[in-house]
Amino acid sequence: MHPFLARYRKAFDVVMGASTRRVRDWEDIIKELHADRGALLGSERFSEMGGVERARALRAVDDEIASAYATIEAILQDRERVLRVPRRFRHRARSIRRKAIQAEDEVTGLKVGDE
Repeated sequence: MHPFLARYRKAFDVVMGASTRRVRDWEDIIKELHADRGALLGSERFSEMGGVERARALRAVDDEIASAYATIEAILQDRERVLRVPRRFRHRARSIRRKAIQAEDEVTGLKVGDE
């Protein structure tokens, strides 16, 4: 294992686990918001509302849904910012992957695109 990965693997796992849990929690909130929106649309009170009142009620729920999606996007962007791979390691990983593919091609005798 590369020294970079050996050193930062635990931190990487912690960040990935925390961000995955946070995204899952926000997805549950979004499900509840969609259920609330459906309950609002099916309620008698909503059918008695005027056009402007309906729009305001739906806009309030839709704004909360949009806010939840924005929060998920922010969590994912923060995760990407925190888990950046050093530039030199990224280049080494690419060259290692290229060498592994070439070695596999030599063993199997196939080139990329052959079936």
